[in-house]
Amino acid sequence: MYIERNITENLKKTVKSSLVTLVTGSRQVGKSTLIRHSFPEYNYITFDNIEALELARNDVKAFFKKYKYPLIIDEFQYAPNILSEIKLIVDEIKYENINNKKTKVSKNNPTTKNKSYGYFILTGSQRFESMKNIKESLAGRVSIINLYGLTNREIKKHKVKAFLPDKIDENYKYKNSENIFEKIYKGSFPEIQGISDDMIDNFFENYINTYIERDVKNIINISDKIKFIKFVRNLAARTSQELNMTDICNGIDITIATGNKWLSLLEDTNLIYLLPPYFNNAINRIIKRPKIHFMDTGLASYLAGYHSTEAIERSAYAGSIFETYVVSEIIKSHVNAGLNIKDKFYYIRNSNNVEIDLIINIDNTFYPIEIKKSHTPDKSCIKNFSLLHKSKVKTGNGIVICDRNDCMPIDSENMMIPVEII
Repeated sequence: MYIERNITENLKKTVKSSLVTLVTGSRQVGKSTLIRHSFPEYNYITFDNIEALELARNDVKAFFKKYKYPLIIDEFQYAPNILSEIKLIVDEIKYENINNKKTKVSKNNPTTKNKSYGYFILTGSQRFESMKNIKESLAGRVSIINLYGLTNREIKKHKVKAFLPDKIDENYKYKNSENIFEKIYKGSFPEIQGISDDMIDNFFENYINTYIERDVKNIINISDKIKFIKFVRNLAARTSQELNMTDICNGIDITIATGNKWLSLLEDTNLIYLLPPYFNNAINRIIKRPKIHFMDTGLASYLAGYHSTEAIERSAYAGSIFETYVVSEIIKSHVNAGLNIKDKFYYIRNSNNVEIDLIINIDNTFYPIEIKKSHTPDKSCIKNFSLLHKSKVKTGNGIVICDRNDCMPIDSENMMIPVEII
């Protein structure tokens, strides 16, 4: 069963206004399914098809003679040489359109007659080399869409815009009683939504094996695979915590340089998100290392060694993975809405461990957010908001996101809201 994605509207607008669109994301987040469902009129080829891959690598002109545009090319990164040919094709199209001539694409595909954009849609698991190649080869010609796993709202078939702390429905009330840790345990990969709990570990084991064999085999030495898995497990166990590379690398006997290389790989393939710290000259003794968040809580829980809802909920890990769940849901909601997430999300902590879990910058107003897994956090949970007030930036009302069913004011400027509202 297809699950409607909240990014669809943004994707269609992007394709209509771009010569080439690249949809990136980690494995199994539903890139191919989304694109084929959204653009059924397009021709489609995947480089999992060995014959097509060999043709693209050995005779790119013959490839585009056989597979006519408008064209979806799945897993393009296995034949990066096609980018140069795509550049030639779209440049010729642009030139002929400027001169009001019928383009070759309209001759080959009547459905694209007089069309100015949307000739190619590429997909690929985001890797540094792939992104570098496409930005260099198709500069000014490509738009990039980033796809993450399903949001809670998508799973529940609810369309929702980006979570904005200044636009909260204070009358919101969640009537159902669901265990949030069941959602955390299962995670956000589309394929996993339809399988039984006893098969979840098997899914994630296969996922990690495929990830290593297909995405990192050219970067990670065979002798380092065991250390790489230990590295990823160590990061998962520290989700929502400040990133201390020295501590992590010393624990598995790798250099900081190797650890940073592997960290970049995980970030480039969308498995993790590094939440930057907020600091300025008005506040002192601020920690300047990022916090790490896994973008799929099911994968993080599996890697950290938790294999059931009950095990997570009873553990010391519960607060950390709950925080990661909230942060990842909010980030995904902004990405799906087509909003730029650069310079939007932060956390803040000083050397005395006074911390604000998340800060959202909306039009240069900074909203402090505390994340608590409890049902009824008390007023003490907003005391750290004073740290942001000292920064002398414009500060919005504070929010505490927790596992309750309705919104409740804490005072005139701060409010508790249910996690389901995000």
